[in-house]
Amino acid sequence: MSAEPFGDREGETIGEVYAAARKRAERRLFWKGLYPHAVPLAPFLMILRPGHFKADRELIHGLANATSPQQFREEISDYLLNPVNSGWLRGQFRLRVSTRRVERFARLCLGPDTPLPQDRRSRRAAEAPLPRKGRAKDQ
Repeated sequence: MSAEPFGDREGETIGEVYAAARKRAERRLFWKGLYPHAVPLAPFLMILRPGHFKADRELIHGLANATSPQQFREEISDYLLNPVNSGWLRGQFRLRVSTRRVERFARLCLGPDTPLPQDRRSRRAAEAPLPRKGRAKDQ
């Protein structure tokens, strides 16, 4: 009775099979997470600016390795606070992974009641100073 190989090739270890599957899953999540208008431009950016999607790939890798909802939230928060996202290609033109798409993925994986970090606009509104009493606009 001969032993069956774990992967497609003879002698492939379980670790190699799962590592290859993880890489494929991370690659798929990257492409699914991009804003739709960024998908056709991404291959050109990868050639012209090889480090452009580094923060996105780090986010995806971190999410793939998260073992708890807390770690998942921390990865998303780190990505939102990353100063790389404030440049004109990533910020204004949104040639990056969409945090809302990632949030939808998180809710699918972790359940609809999982508290996730607010997006940047909501956080700015929450951090804005409150108006003082007695300083109404119509006075």
